[in-house]
Amino acid sequence: PILPETSDRIVEVYVKHEMESQGKAGDPIIRLDGSEQEAAINSAKLQISEIDAEIALAKGERNVAEGGVSQAESALKQAVDELETKLELQKRNADVVTPRQIEKLQNAVGSREGALAAMRAQKDLIDTKINISLPARRSTAEARLKEAEIDLAKKTVYAGVAGTVSQFTMRKGDIVNPLMRPGGILIPSDASSGRMVAGFGQI
Repeated sequence: PILPETSDRIVEVYVKHEMESQGKAGDPIIRLDGSEQEAAINSAKLQISEIDAEIALAKGERNVAEGGVSQAESALKQAVDELETKLELQKRNADVVTPRQIEKLQNAVGSREGALAAMRAQKDLIDTKINISLPARRSTAEARLKEAEIDLAKKTVYAGVAGTVSQFTMRKGDIVNPLMRPGGILIPSDASSGRMVAGFGQI
């Protein structure tokens, strides 16, 4: 029996509208309306492109964050060096460096340590986005794309075997449903020609 996997309207008929039509395995028979699946495919492709753009942008942000980390490390090293120098001078001569100067340098070191920690956290967050979050979203979009492509492929009914299409009644514009009676039958070319089994109503 020639039946589609899904219900929809026929937009193209490939077989000849005759009592019988010869064909080989893989030949298309009918194609149903797949505009909804085509829209889903385009949407998934656009989403993948958007995610790729976000990944590229995040990589640029990561480069900026790496520069910020290097800058914060240099600033911290400078503050630590200044503090160590002042502490050494204070040990040699307490009158040269005041406690207030030491306190200011200690505060500067603490502030720059905090800035460095913030820059490292920002870089780690961007790394998580690049390596985990965005790839997971891309995989989801790719799965949606694959699903839509499979659904679109189901819109075309192909001949499973080489044979003869007979009693074909489907026309462009018809609504077909896999639960309805078939719109034709495909008789395999290697089917026995001696006898056929059929069932008939009493009337």
